[in-house]
Amino acid sequence: MYVGCLPSAAIMSKILARAAQEAGCWGADQGLAFPLITRSGRNQAGRLVHYYFNYSPAGQSFVYPYPAGSELISGAPVAPGQEIRLAGWGFVIIEED
Repeated sequence: MYVGCLPSAAIMSKILARAAQEAGCWGADQGLAFPLITRSGRNQAGRLVHYYFNYSPAGQSFVYPYPAGSELISGAPVAPGQEIRLAGWGFVIIEED
């Protein structure tokens, strides 16, 4: 994609999102934006683990987009579509079942 002008940050964000979607690089977590940061990987048992970090002093929330799992610190179950609330500077680690 070629951008032949200097759009605002909001417009550039939309252009980049569209380009990523068209390139097939858009996944379940790409709808999240700073200050929410996410990473995923596999643990030694081969299970998918999702990490969500709140890089701000204000509370943030998001909707968990993956299959059911467990929050590893508290052991609480997490359902697909469940709203997750992170305290300021908080994080959550979810392992898929």
